[in-house]
Amino acid sequence: MPDESLTVTAETAAISSPSLAETWIRPTTMASVLPLAGIAAVVSFRHMHELALAHGEDALAAALIPLAVDGTIVAASMSILLSSRNGSRGGPLPWCMLLTSSLASLAANIAVAEPTITARLIAGWPSLALIGAGEEGGSHWGADVVIREGSG
Repeated sequence: MPDESLTVTAETAAISSPSLAETWIRPTTMASVLPLAGIAAVVSFRHMHELALAHGEDALAAALIPLAVDGTIVAASMSILLSSRNGSRGGPLPWCMLLTSSLASLAANIAVAEPTITARLIAGWPSLALIGAGEEGGSHWGADVVIREGSG
């Protein structure tokens, strides 16, 4: 008797055979998103590191704080992506952590800027780019097959 705990749906069949356009769109998206995320992460790290040092953190804490903030964005995004792939919107904790860490990253990036609107927009951009790149890349990463447990 076949195992019915994992069922391939019609939606899965349609997704698993990408069109020629999708064949090019995914790699192109990922090829642009990955360097963008890397650049944004480095600049955001530098801004948060500078802010932590300016507010009395030692060198180790100043290096770890940006990793904790931006790492939380990545972890929460991956949790939400996994939930989405399983047909759920995710629980309140990953959404709360994504929102909180995104706002903290944006605030820290803006806080180190000169007090002009242009400088603040420029300084805030890496945080927004990192969040956007992560979400855009996550929407394309491994989206070939969706299997729902217990459906059918």
